Amino acid sequence: MNDSTPNSHAILVVGPSPDLIGGMATVVGNHLSLRDPRIRISFLPLPLGNRPGLFRSLVRHVAHTVQLILAIGRNDVHVLHFHTCSGTTFWRTSINMCVARALGCQVVLHVHGGEFEEFHSISGRQVRYMIRHCLQLADRVIALSSRWRRAILRIAPDADVSIIENAVENAPSHSTADRAGPVCHFLLLAKMDESKGVIDALEACRLLADSGISFHLTLAGPSGTAGDANALNERIKKLGLDDSVRFVGVATGELKEQLFQQCDVLLLPSWFEGMPITVLEAFARSIAVIATSVGGVPEVVSNGVSGLLVPPRSTAAIADAMRSLVENPERRAEFASAGKRLADERFSIARFHRDLADLCAELTQATDGHFRQAISPVACFARPIFGRRDLLSGE
Repeated sequence: MNDSTPNSHAILVVGPSPDLIGGMATVVGNHLSLRDPRIRISFLPLPLGNRPGLFRSLVRHVAHTVQLILAIGRNDVHVLHFHTCSGTTFWRTSINMCVARALGCQVVLHVHGGEFEEFHSISGRQVRYMIRHCLQLADRVIALSSRWRRAILRIAPDADVSIIENAVENAPSHSTADRAGPVCHFLLLAKMDESKGVIDALEACRLLADSGISFHLTLAGPSGTAGDANALNERIKKLGLDDSVRFVGVATGELKEQLFQQCDVLLLPSWFEGMPITVLEAFARSIAVIATSVGGVPEVVSNGVSGLLVPPRSTAAIADAMRSLVENPERRAEFASAGKRLADERFSIARFHRDLADLCAELTQATDGHFRQAISPVACFARPIFGRRDLLSGE
């Protein structure tokens, strides 16, 4: 929590614990590291896991909402900053957002995850209506990229959407010479889900191996829909990739850094992405990247400049990109240098903190450091339905 000053504004950040694995948790950790005399930050973590049964889930959410109300009052909160994504997390956030608005707080929705568009598109008409109005109810919606800003505005044309790109801490840069060896090492660092392209990557590796290309691929991350350790190792064996591919499970801390040090190319063949932290982490460590052209990735990886972009779910294209970088270490080095420059100049934590501080100043400049007049939950829904801010602000 930041030190309090007489003119500071209190921000309550709500999201997954920074101790968890995942891009959103990493962004929350970066958010909580903000130090600015104008801002006092407190944090309320989202409850962990999924409890079986509707009743237990409701009890858990009610308990979390009570904690939210107490935190707002205890810290004299002016702004609630929710880190959210699609599905159940979005609906929990939407309910708590209405509670926060009813208590006179301003609300920021920081939208993560690459499946938000699909979440909206596969929903029924009434559910899409609710998603749109929840986005428009927020004082500000944060998108991770220009592409995601356009997507959110297509869903909720009256939403107030700003862009704050993700960021990455500075990290030791290991030159390509440090990693030079007879075989190119690829790293796929993600949850082992089919939507992360894990199966696609293994099929691409089979194509490479069948063509006589030597390489290594390390799969690192928690088990997912593509399988656990047993299923993945069985698939690797069945494809004849025992000598080329290994699965190491969850990689954090020192193990994660060791994998980055051994890695020549980060491989991220996802079907959906927001703005993947792993790509920024690779850039910061001078590692070349192969990724799919989905979500905000093309705004981060410039094809042929800082990495290679391929279509999602195309094993042939993934294999061709891998082959290209196996056979051309000089090109890997060029991509690595370009990515490092991007990490330093565009995706720094300092820039991220400035963006957050500027947003906070913009939202709170009209407040007097105390709660605004509380508004009823009914009024919370009046704004998106009738398009009238005066129902909320008294103007």
